[in-house]
Amino acid sequence: MSLERQFYAIAPTQFTLAGGLDAGATSENVERATEMGVSRFLLTGAYGEFQSLEDHERVSLVEAVKLRCPQVVVMAGAVHPSTDATLHLARRLFESGADEVMVGPPSMSEIVESDVLRHFAHLDA
Repeated sequence: MSLERQFYAIAPTQFTLAGGLDAGATSENVERATEMGVSRFLLTGAYGEFQSLEDHERVSLVEAVKLRCPQVVVMAGAVHPSTDATLHLARRLFESGADEVMVGPPSMSEIVESDVLRHFAHLDA
């Protein structure tokens, strides 16, 4: 595997002045980056603007980027307070065009090691 295939550019999510998601501006930024040779992008990672988005916005962002730049590899973040919600969002992201999905332990919860292990075992099933 080449080094290029091991790294992702984090694509910041763009918002309108009114505070709504601007999927068009985000996909334009991804397109500009592809013109400079970037081919893999992380959308809606587990930190930053991910917490400000609804699931339908996360899905529409992946759809917009893949529509404008179908050649790019997209990894999209799917992190939720529950395992079932994480799994549901991951499936929706794959259906919307994500090539890979980044998951993590349940967010915003007090968890112990056995909870994390059970979470990932369930996601892997």
